[in-house]
Order: sequence, then C-alpha cells, then structure tokens
Amino acid sequence: MSVTIKRKTDLSGIASKLSIKVNGEKVTKIANEEVVNIDIDAESTLLRVTQFGTRSNQIEVKDGDVVEINTTKIYYIIFLFPFISLFVSNFLKDQPYTLNTFLMLFLGMLLILFLFEGYHLKKIDNKSSEKTIPQS
Repeated sequence: MSVTIKRKTDLSGIASKLSIKVNGEKVTKIANEEVVNIDIDAESTLLRVTQFGTRSNQIEVKDGDVVEINTTKIYYIIFLFPFISLFVSNFLKDQPYTLNTFLMLFLGMLLILFLFEGYHLKKIDNKSSEKTIPQS
C-alpha cells in the first residue's frame, strides 16, 4: 500500500527539503517539485510535513491517495518581516533601539513560524492533476 506526495511550494523553502512524517515518525524528505511514493502499513495513516519548525496540517491518508503540498499565505507574510524590520529600524536614529527593533521583529517572525502552519496538505484526484496529451 502506498501514498503519492507531490510538492508544489513554488520558491518558498526551495533551498531545503521538507520532512514527511507518518504517524509522527519521519520517514523521508521531499524536494521542491518532487513526487515521492511512501509505503504505509495501516489502512489509514496520519501524514504531516515539517521544515525548520514550520509544519503543515495533519491529514488522514489511505492506500492510493495522492497528496499535494502547498505553501500557505501566512508563510509568505512571515518572510516579509526581515524587510519590514529593516525599514522600521532605519527610521530610528539611536543605534541600540535600531538593533532592539530588528531583534524583536525577527523573534516575532520565528514565533509566528512555530505557531502557524506554513504548509497545507490536501488530497487531490490523481486523474485531474495529470495533463492529458491530445492524440493525433
């Protein structure tokens, strides 16, 4: 019995692979735009992906399911924090306040990474996701 997992996360997290967890146990990793088949033993299994503390929702999968990994909107917003912090700290004239502001916003970004789901798993219909080639 197996489950197919497709990673469609665009440029987010492209430098590192996502860890695939089955029932809380790490089984393999998946790179950007990669397709992985994992074997499952039970009739239904809980699936989740993680990367540097960022996690996905957890879904129940069964034999033959096709799962797609997407990036959530909050994940993109999180990576605007360093730019926002640099912009805000630029207006502060006193150097200690500039560093403190940058550090507080950076720590806020890390906190959001751990509190919210950065990836979303969804089951897709394998037939609709494959491209059909017209026959001539």
